[in-house]
Amino acid sequence: MTQTTQQPRTVEELVADMETAFRVGELGATALAIWELTHRFPEQASVARIYSKKLLRDPELSSLSLEQFSANCKQERKTGEPDTLAQLAAMGLLRFPKDRYLSLNLIEASEKLLRPEWGEAALEALGEPAADDIVLLNAHAALAQSRGDHQRAVDILKKLLDLEPDNEDLKKNLSGALAGTQEFEQAIAILEKLLETSDTGREIVNRLTRLYRMAGSDVSKSLMDLDMSFFAGCETFEQTRTHIDINIFLQDFEQGRSRHTSAPIELVCQSRDQSLSLAEARVEPRAKVR
Repeated sequence: MTQTTQQPRTVEELVADMETAFRVGELGATALAIWELTHRFPEQASVARIYSKKLLRDPELSSLSLEQFSANCKQERKTGEPDTLAQLAAMGLLRFPKDRYLSLNLIEASEKLLRPEWGEAALEALGEPAADDIVLLNAHAALAQSRGDHQRAVDILKKLLDLEPDNEDLKKNLSGALAGTQEFEQAIAILEKLLETSDTGREIVNRLTRLYRMAGSDVSKSLMDLDMSFFAGCETFEQTRTHIDINIFLQDFEQGRSRHTSAPIELVCQSRDQSLSLAEARVEPRAKVR
């Protein structure tokens, strides 16, 4: 099923959600509503600022250090849900409003939850990125992609790859953005070339399968041609692994061929497994979460 961007909440809805969450003791939901009100509607956020002061008096929240908030977010990225990640980041940002790592986690959650209004507000709070700020510029590309501005995402990612030509995540992101502009041949070429050196072959083959189908190609033939051209010789460990991955996928694809071919074609950027991934901010919290 194609996921669609959720309708942004109004001031009235945010205030109601904030008051309800505070009344039942849901700190994360309260913090997120406060953060959204103060960043999206700063001139109408007087009530939110009052609730922020109340929330910051909570001993559970006030006792956590920046390192602990960061560690909580890092763990949630690995094992949890984006809703929880957004709430954890928002709680941390109430205490440390300018922290880059917490802001990036909220941006990542906004992209996964199809809440671009959060990402836009968080990016604005961080200010204009430097020309060599890979992480923040990648976040701008992700936001552009989520808003359907695929060409802007392409332009940003091409500049980033000039800075880091070997960055695999950026190449995957550029492929996804090019699919959004329906430049399927370029999107496919990037991933096929990446397969030669990547250790994430199975993920790339899955992406390629969707792109072949979107481009109107015969998926099985395209995968077999790819395998014969680059990987059948199995001269290196990486080639052997990719050869196995392609053939496992071909077998699965053939067994479920009717299901795959009858699925509606979607833009790559509209699929969770094809969405732009936010690069790791490389922050290593020093303190462990209790």
